[in-house]
Amino acid sequence: MIFFLKKLYGNAISVFLFILYVYLILSFAISYDFDITDLSIQAYVSIVIGALLTSCTPYIVKNTVKCDYKIIICSVVLGIFIGISTVPVGLTKFFEVQRLVISIIYFSIIVFYVINFLITPFERHKGSYSPLKASVILWGLLTIVWLSYFYAFYPGILNNDSYYQFAQAHALAPLGSHHPIFHTALIWLNIQISSNIAVYFGITIIIASSLVCYILYKFMKWGMPRIYIIVIILFYALYPINGLYLMTLWKDIPYSISLLWFSLVIYKIYRSQSEYLLSINNIITLMIVTLLVLNLRSNGIFVGIGTFIVLIILSSKYKLRLFIISMCIFGLHFSTHFYIKKKYHVLDTNFVEALAIPLQQVAGVYNGPRNIKNESVDTYFNVLLPSNNWKHYCPINVDFIKFNRHFNYQYLEEGGKFKFFKNWYRLWNEYPWEYIRAYFKQTSPLWLINRYRHEINQSCRNKTDEVRLRVGYINTVLETGDRWLYGLDYFKVKKDADLAYKKYQYVFLYPTNLTVPLTKDQYIEKVTKIKEGIYQHDIKNNILKPYYTYALQYVFDNASIFANGGIVTLVFLFVLSASIAKRQVIICVPLLINLLTLFISAPAPDFRYIFSVLFSLPIMLFINKIPNYREDIQ
Repeated sequence: MIFFLKKLYGNAISVFLFILYVYLILSFAISYDFDITDLSIQAYVSIVIGALLTSCTPYIVKNTVKCDYKIIICSVVLGIFIGISTVPVGLTKFFEVQRLVISIIYFSIIVFYVINFLITPFERHKGSYSPLKASVILWGLLTIVWLSYFYAFYPGILNNDSYYQFAQAHALAPLGSHHPIFHTALIWLNIQISSNIAVYFGITIIIASSLVCYILYKFMKWGMPRIYIIVIILFYALYPINGLYLMTLWKDIPYSISLLWFSLVIYKIYRSQSEYLLSINNIITLMIVTLLVLNLRSNGIFVGIGTFIVLIILSSKYKLRLFIISMCIFGLHFSTHFYIKKKYHVLDTNFVEALAIPLQQVAGVYNGPRNIKNESVDTYFNVLLPSNNWKHYCPINVDFIKFNRHFNYQYLEEGGKFKFFKNWYRLWNEYPWEYIRAYFKQTSPLWLINRYRHEINQSCRNKTDEVRLRVGYINTVLETGDRWLYGLDYFKVKKDADLAYKKYQYVFLYPTNLTVPLTKDQYIEKVTKIKEGIYQHDIKNNILKPYYTYALQYVFDNASIFANGGIVTLVFLFVLSASIAKRQVIICVPLLINLLTLFISAPAPDFRYIFSVLFSLPIMLFINKIPNYREDIQ
């Protein structure tokens, strides 16, 4: 009886899809005047997907389908997300709107099948190989691949943020909380060990490869089939941005590694029904990895606190133990943080750094056709930045506003948060839709898959040479030649020593009123020594660098495929939907909170921010296929 119903159900869906498919082809034919040569790529993709769905649905329904209301709801939501984030320009024609609806139906059905696949437990593989030996071999191969990037970009890559943090570690700039003190301390520790910054990158590669292969070792012990292990290791080894970012001095990279480790520990706690915490060694592991997440990026505090709250609520046992452990972790973090800030005069992050979305919303209003009705609000924002400078608005990048030379930082700081948000809220009351549009444009690199169709590209195109890469959600990190000098005044001593020293004095005196530690001669001597230490480690005639640079430039040029924040968000939503369907959503909470913090305060359209989600996805994608058993979960 059940077989008959499934067969009938599958055939009914096939008939429905066939009717939609015929209509889709006719609408394309009419829209393109029956000229097949003019069809767009999206049209070809829609036709192929429609054919596959129409022909394969009866077989899929018969063998794998699991109709659960949670799966159906998640499928519809993700189908709408995919349809909206990939929609072409201008849904003005009748057929275009209808094709969008048909596409959403197709996408929802595909998502339905994918979620069913992701929650279907695999049969435990009982191979003749040793999981330990296999994981050691995989570790060796992965490390060798990543070390090739180590050689190609030796001794390492820095961008503007990296330069300033590098200067802090050398006491050439005051410590600030904009860059996590813990990460700056790691750079400082490298300097004490060796003048070669490559030591830092070498250790990072070893830790990252060891963590990935340790997780694969656990997966193999839990019986995961080889095909999934191969897919995971191939992504980590062959995805070029992994190797590039591991050689870039950003706090985001160790944070991404720590977030993966933290997610694994939370998974173990959940799957063992908190019995994982009965071991002192496991408690110490939890404390260490949580402190790493809290201290390696500013939004880590939200990830840590939010995850523990959800974990305590959902845990069936040992709630008190979890609560005590969390209090110890956060108490240690906040007390240590407070002590270090006082002892080393650590500067607070500038208030403007948290205003990316609010500033973009205000700029969106000033760039619209309307005039500000409230004079006090208009006066406030014109003092903050003259009205003609708000026209420099780039919908995906707040840097054109907050780094504008006319931006009045002092007025913003003196007025404080309350005054800014009071005027921001009053403007919201007048122009709510402009605020909403500005928000979705600012966060579009996180959710828009078909980003190049968006009008934001045109509005930013002529404002910077980097906009092509910025829209591609990747920073330019492949500087050549003067790689270590680019953008950092502290190291430009040979070009203009007086100007460099004045910059050094300004950086120390303006925000801190501290005594400048070095005289001009001491400053020049120290910077010269740093430069010599860096360049003596540079590899002359590096045979790999030209090839890797060419390959990575291709990746940058095709960022909509290889570095697409919308695709990363979509894959994560697949994982989240599978976790919801399997009632173990806790394993996605760290990544979910991390992603939500980006949507709440997207600082810049750089791929490195969402890389913290991407780095965990290959492992998280198949974690819901692990059968429900508890042995060896420790």
